[in-house]
Amino acid sequence: CTGIWPCRLQILGDDAALALGPGARLSCDKLNGCSLLSLQALHMTCTGPMSEPPVSISSGARVAMVHSTVSGCSSLTSGGFLRVSAGSSASISSCTFDKTHSSGSGGAIVSDNSILEISQCTFRQCTA
Repeated sequence: CTGIWPCRLQILGDDAALALGPGARLSCDKLNGCSLLSLQALHMTCTGPMSEPPVSISSGARVAMVHSTVSGCSSLTSGGFLRVSAGSSASISSCTFDKTHSSGSGGAIVSDNSILEISQCTFRQCTA
């Protein structure tokens, strides 16, 4: 984001597919000007293992995720798909997480010193 801060990033899919290759990363850090990441109606598939979770929210930023699916994501650290930390918050509803894995904790999602709200979601074969 450039120009007006704080920045809000919305990715609206209308059931669109989004492939996340090794090294792909969506990061929202309020200290760097990002206040909100919104993911709606997406089918996200990871195509290979990653050193970090592909989505990271920190320093008081927020993530809103609704009507989306995540499959095949794998992280060498905690959180197979999403890491929420440092006073941040996540609201996740009507989502499916399938075959996600982390080498640390949180096969799909890890939350550290943050607020996590999850409703009407399905987790299948998520391991840590």
